[in-house]
Amino acid sequence: KFIEITEPILDYQARDLGLQWLKQWDFDYLWQWDCDELGEYNQIINAINWIKRNNLYSFYRINYKNYFGRLEDKTYVTDFSPVRIINNRHFGGIDKMRFDNDVFFQNGNSTPNCAGITIPRSIISPIHPSWVFKNKDEAVNKIKYQQLALPGSVCSYVWDEKEDRLKLNVDGYYNKLGIPVPEVYKDEKIE
Repeated sequence: KFIEITEPILDYQARDLGLQWLKQWDFDYLWQWDCDELGEYNQIINAINWIKRNNLYSFYRINYKNYFGRLEDKTYVTDFSPVRIINNRHFGGIDKMRFDNDVFFQNGNSTPNCAGITIPRSIISPIHPSWVFKNKDEAVNKIKYQQLALPGSVCSYVWDEKEDRLKLNVDGYYNKLGIPVPEVYKDEKIE
């Protein structure tokens, strides 16, 4: 059934439209895979097998290699581990999207308030190049989008005018929120 959208909707509302369509099938898990996430087939199979052995959780987080800056910088952090897989057999099943990748279950419970686990990096660790840019304007626009899309949000990245590059927003994000500053890695394998 085609749904006509005549007014702007938020990201999670768009995701919910897809979820409502999917609910016509009796699925065990909802795995949200964004178009800017790059994984390997064997990692996906390993994650599925790991979940089968650890199936008591309501949701699963995935650790990403979160690349940022210019492609030639080859820099990434490993502190990005969002909810990506949700168990549709808990709490009466998934009802609707709550926010970003979180859901409400049929009984009113939501993913932030139930048992979840992060799948070990040795099992799956996809590449997430969402913060890689060709120029300053692209980076600054993404920062503005993050702040508008996530009300009250402070972006974890900032454009450094002096160094003309994207950097971690150490003072305005990590220190302000009391989150440990992640180590920045350099990947020589990426071309």
